[in-house]
Amino acid sequence: NVLETQQVEEGKSAKPSKSPSKAGFIFKGWDTSLDKINADTTITALWKAKPTASQNSAVTSAKSYLRTVGGFSYKRLFEQLKYEGFSDDDATYGVDECGANWMEQAEQSAKSYMKHIGGFSRTGLIRQLEYEGFTPDQAAHGADSVGL
Repeated sequence: NVLETQQVEEGKSAKPSKSPSKAGFIFKGWDTSLDKINADTTITALWKAKPTASQNSAVTSAKSYLRTVGGFSYKRLFEQLKYEGFSDDDATYGVDECGANWMEQAEQSAKSYMKHIGGFSRTGLIRQLEYEGFTPDQAAHGADSVGL
């Protein structure tokens, strides 16, 4: 549906229209910048399906684990949610939407390993973090954070 048509002077910005609504969906924004319009432009609304109750619960659980335990890789957090009985789709949604900073999680995990086990070489700690599901960049960041 066409929400609005605007005449915009070349090189100027279009004015955003009122955010549209669509049953069962959340408006996420526009697919194109409204700045510096230089030609006829169609701007499309971006939508995301509203989460289910189970998806919201998975997000809440994921956030709780990050807040109380910490040091989770994406993979380990997904596996924990699966262990709790969430479906693959709901666990994926929970991990994707929990707002985790995976570099910070790698730091927490590296610090925990050094505190409770210690004696890691840089290579050994990176290998351990990768085994836990961190990406090579995340694992290297974790090792950097503890001075290795």
